[in-house]
This record gives sequence, C-alpha cells and structure tokens, in this order.
Amino acid sequence: MAHLNCNQLEKVIEAGHTLFEFIEERDFAYQILRKFINCGMKKYSDFEKELEELKESVESWIDYDNNKKEEIRKYIDDIKSFRDDDLLGHLTLLFLLSWNMNRFKGCRNFDKESLKAYGNYLNSKLKDLYFEYRERFKDKDIRSISWEEIEKFLEELNKILKQRINNSCFQTRGNRQDEWVGAIKVGSVFFPKVIIPVDNPIAEALCFKYPKEGFSSEIYQKFWEKIKEIVSRCPNLVDKLKEIDELFYVLFSLREKIKFRIQEKLIRREKEKISKELRKKRFIENLLRCYKNKIKKVEENHNKIMLVLDKDKNEKPIHISLFDLSGKTYVSIDIGFSAKDYKNSDKKTKLEDIFSKCGLGNPSEKSSGIILGVLGVTEEKMKEILEKIDCFLRHYF
Repeated sequence: MAHLNCNQLEKVIEAGHTLFEFIEERDFAYQILRKFINCGMKKYSDFEKELEELKESVESWIDYDNNKKEEIRKYIDDIKSFRDDDLLGHLTLLFLLSWNMNRFKGCRNFDKESLKAYGNYLNSKLKDLYFEYRERFKDKDIRSISWEEIEKFLEELNKILKQRINNSCFQTRGNRQDEWVGAIKVGSVFFPKVIIPVDNPIAEALCFKYPKEGFSSEIYQKFWEKIKEIVSRCPNLVDKLKEIDELFYVLFSLREKIKFRIQEKLIRREKEKISKELRKKRFIENLLRCYKNKIKKVEENHNKIMLVLDKDKNEKPIHISLFDLSGKTYVSIDIGFSAKDYKNSDKKTKLEDIFSKCGLGNPSEKSSGIILGVLGVTEEKMKEILEKIDCFLRHYF
C-alpha cells in the first residue's frame, strides 16, 4: 500500500468494499448497530424490516448448529419490541454473534433467554461507556487522537466483554483471558473514525506476530499506528477505516475462512458417511434378526445392498434393497410381480389390501418395486421404515 499514491489507494479500497458487500451477508448486523447509533440511539424507519433481513442472514453465520441459529432468530423477534434505551447491548450482541459464533461454542444453555440476559448485561455496561467516550472523542479522528486514548477505551471495553455473567456460557472460549479482537470490532462500530477493525488472519498476513496466548494491545497498537500513518498521508481515507478493513478482509481473512469452511464441510461429510454406513449396518442387522429363516443371501454391489428373501420355490424371491441416489439413502422392496400378475384380480386385491394396511399407498402397475422412502438420520425414521417392511412381509408371506 505504501507504493500506491492516494488516488490509486482509494480505488483499490473501493474495489475491496464492492467485493466485500457482494460476498459478506454478516455485515447486516454491523449496519443495523451503526444506523441505530447514528440516529441518536433510536429506532429508525426500516429498523424492523432490516431485523427481518438479519434473520435471513443468520444462515450464513459460521457455526453449523441449526438449533443455535433458530434461538438467535427467536431472539431477534423479541428485540423488535424492546425500548430504544434497552437496544444498544442487544444489537451489540447480535453484531458479536454474526462475526464470531465460535466464541459461544460449547454453550450449555444457548437459548433466547440466555441471549437476552447477556444482552441486558451488555446494555447496562456499554451505554455509560459509549456516552463517556463520545464526549472524549468528539471532533477527533485517527490522525488527531493519541494511542493512549484509544488504548484506555479498548481496555475498558475488553473488561466488559470478558466478564462472566451468572456463570453462563457467555464468556471467552478456552483459556484466553482477553477479548481484544471483540473489543476492537465493537469499538470500531461505536467510533469508526478512530478505531479500525482487525482480526487474527489480517494481523498475521501483515506480519504483526503475536504470542500463542492471543491478540494483545501491543499488536493492535502496531497495526493502528500503521493505518494512522497511511491516513495521515491520504486524508480522504479518514472516513474509510471500515472500507480499509474490508479490503484486508477480502485479501486475507476470507482465504482463511474459506479454508476453514472447506475443512468443516469435509469433516461433516465424513461424519455423514460414517453415520450412513452405521444406519445401513443396523438396518440389515434388524432384517437378518427378524427374517433369519427366510434370508437366502445378502448381496452388496457398489452403493446397493440387497437382501434376498426366499419366498416359494415356484415364485420369484423378494428383494429388499438399500441404494443411494443424489446423496440420500432409499429403501425399496421388489416383490417380483409384473403388470400381468397385477391384473390378476386375486393378486391385485391382495396387494391393495396389504398396501392399505401397511400405509404404503397404492401399488403401481409400472414397477415391481416399492420405494418406502428416505432412510433418515433419526431412530424414529428407521423404526418407521422397518415397521412398514415388517408389516408388508408378515402379510405377504
């Protein structure tokens, strides 16, 4: 960046901002909190509409726990009815959640009531801190403010964020004792002309090495002073600290996040594969136990597992198959009847009667197989499918 003139630098930052807006849905929480502060800590005209949009963006937040995401959506619904005076802490919590749900990984009681309790705690602490420093930072920007002033504010914010509340799970994850990155992010929303956000990948990429115990004020000071030097050289950037951060995010943080998401996806896929194999194994074990005297053989061909039941010597055997299609596992029964067989009134009546009793719908003239449905991940779904197979075979034999 030092080799670019101010005009070139502005263009690069603008390009980063455009790309950031295109790829990052999590910024909704920042925008809502920032607008709320700009409107004098009062709800603005599109407040509820934007909270609805925020609910939709929750799906893009990092954590893959859908229960947590559902609790956050319920929490957002409740926030709509809160008084203006009670909103700062809750909107700040939404901002923290949107950027680092992993901070709350392992929470024992992650529900909307716990979220509201923590939001109330933040509200009781942040309001006074914000108004105090709003006066101190009045008419200042990153060029005119001293590091000592910034550090004092961030230290107080850090203490608030690392504070435990009622022994709940809302605390710093692991053994770290500080929340410097969180404090910097929140501080940058409160005072965007004097504090620029940063995260670990950005700091590492820009060679601001830090010890294993985590981010520190010393690390941020080096980064902050470097940005101050750039803005002092290019005054037009004084209102674009967030856009500078967005450029760094696109260049450095996004790469790490993509690697993390790919890794998480591969881990989940492997778990799903193991889970699917276990379900198939249990499924076959149950059938073997129930029909051990009638099982002729078990065949496995690629993703298809087939159990052949010896019906009668003069008739075709029944095949029970498990097969994968589009990433899902299905169960089917081939009962060995043809369209000609089906037109036989006796067989037709018998089959329709069995289908009705076992909840299988209507038999088809076009196929000799019955697809019972997707083999789900739950024991309830497994039980339901086994019951239908058992019901069919008991009536058919």
